[in-house]
Order: sequence, then structure tokens, then C-alpha cells
Amino acid sequence: MRLLAINQGFEHMREAVRRIVFPLPEDQEKQGFEPNFYINFLRKLSGMLISLLRLNGKNRFSNEFIQMLDPKMDISLPDNEKITFRTGHGRLVWRAREFLREEPMLIEWIDQFQGDDCFYDIGANVGSFSLYAAKRGVQTFSVEPEYFNLSLLYENIFLNKLQDKCTPVPVAVGDSTQVDVFYLKSISKGDALHCIGRKSYMLDDPSSSEYRLNTLVMKLDDLIEHFNLPKPTRMKIDVDYNELQIIKGAEKTLDDVREIYIELDLKLEEHREVLEVLKNRSFSVVNKESIAREWNNEISNYILRRETL
Repeated sequence: MRLLAINQGFEHMREAVRRIVFPLPEDQEKQGFEPNFYINFLRKLSGMLISLLRLNGKNRFSNEFIQMLDPKMDISLPDNEKITFRTGHGRLVWRAREFLREEPMLIEWIDQFQGDDCFYDIGANVGSFSLYAAKRGVQTFSVEPEYFNLSLLYENIFLNKLQDKCTPVPVAVGDSTQVDVFYLKSISKGDALHCIGRKSYMLDDPSSSEYRLNTLVMKLDDLIEHFNLPKPTRMKIDVDYNELQIIKGAEKTLDDVREIYIELDLKLEEHREVLEVLKNRSFSVVNKESIAREWNNEISNYILRRETL
């Protein structure tokens, strides 16, 4: 009993230290990252060193110094393989370190893919789950319109020599083929909550957005037909508010899809409509994983399987 209490004490201590040195989204009381005193200290210390050594990109030495930096991280996989991620930003370190634990149902789902599957990762971000699927030999198409994330996706593909299995698709997908306004939460590396045609409902203040620009949007049906792409058999959709538009633009594509992994918040009428549309297309929910946070306790990931092909 005493040994158990000691072990529990050490576990609580490790968790307390982890919360300080490596805070996670679930530790936050609201959407978005708020640096604690330790992170702020590291930032101030870094700022002092940059100022002292003049590492501000204004002279030849600082530019050569910055150019020589090569931040990346190797993540070991359960089969003793590894994936290499470009880092250089706190959020990128988090994405690399946590992607196996962040959405365990998604990892288990990808593990079930077969050699003849074609995986569309819609909302790929920097490519964590695309890389995982491609590493298993699955032909993967990574749909990501945000160019700061897209550049990291390209780099991660090359770092892992997966260019023959993972194809980046640098356009947004929606319910029409047109040019529309792309609202960005920020232009920070690895960020999310960007949205086409409107701001994401998950932002603290959806009424304001400093970053917006016109971008190409295509129906998934048009994208596949125009570029003669293979149709997906498995599809992940995680786009922070454009799920219904993507489904509506994929009427033909859905005929070949066996399973869909999608993030939905059923307090939203649009997301309830997504489920209704998919059920009318012979999809049914076969698994569900809550990803509730203090600021949103109804959001979950769903796996839907097509009942008849």
C-alpha cells in the first residue's frame, strides 16, 4: 500500500512537471494556447539571446546561423519504424510528440487500411496522419489549402521519402468550384481553425479575422475528375466548419468511399445535417470517440461505414 502511494505521488509529480514544461490543449481552460510562466520565461530568454547575438536576420552572420538551424524530431512507431517531423515551433513539437496519442481511434482506423485502399486526408495540416498512412504503404492524398502548413507538409513528405505514396493537394474543397475567401486564424506554423467563406465557429471572436485572402475552392467531384485522380476508399474530414460543404461537393465520390472519419459537433445544425446526408447515402456510425474540451463538451470524432457498395 505504501509503495502504491509512493508511485502515485511520483505520477502526480510527473504530471505536474509535464503541465509546466509541455502544456497540452486539454490543460487549457479555453480554445487556443496560453503560454504559462515557464514558456514565457523561455521566450524572454530566447529574445535576450537573439538581441545579444544579433540573430535578427539583419546581418550576414545571423542569416547564416538561421540557415544552419535544422530543427526536426523523430517519432518512433509501434512497429519500430519512425516518422521524422519538421519542428522549430512549439506547436510543431506538440503535433509531432502527440499525434499517436491525440486521436487514438484515428490511428487504429488507419492501421486497418488494406493495400488497395486510397486515403484522402482532407484538412491534412502538416501531414501527421497522412505520413502515418503513407508509411504503411497506403496511397494517400493530403488536401491542405493553407500554405504555411502546406510547406511543412511538403517538407515532411521529403524528410520521410514518401513522395511516391503521399501526394499533397494544395486546394480547398467545398460544395462549388470557385474562388472564395479563406479566413485564417493566424499565419503561425501548424495552426488550425482556418475556414472557407466564413470564420470558424470555434474561434473566441469569430467576428474578427486579421488574415483573409481569396483562394481556389473545388468540389471534390470536380477535383478528382479534372485531374484524373483515383477515388478515395477511406476519407478523413477535419476542417473546423466546412464539413457539410465538402460532403455536398462529393456526391459522385461517395459512391466509392467505404469509410469516413469525421469530426462533428452535434450541437450545430450543419453537423447534424452531415450525419443525415451520410445516413441517406447508406453510411452508419460504427465508432465514436469524444474529444471534448472545457470549452466544447459535445465535439467527437466519428467513423461511418458504407453498408452497401
